[in-house]
Amino acid sequence: MAVQICPECGEDMVFSTTTDFVDEDLIYVFECPECGHEWTTSA
Repeated sequence: MAVQICPECGEDMVFSTTTDFVDEDLIYVFECPECGHEWTTSA
């Protein structure tokens, strides 16, 4: 899994343990430890 860069503050985002299924697609959630911004991506 590639490192995601926070679009809000530019820091490295960390993989959150939160995953979800939307229309049977697995969704990964990243969150920024600096500003708390969340970003999601599908597998």
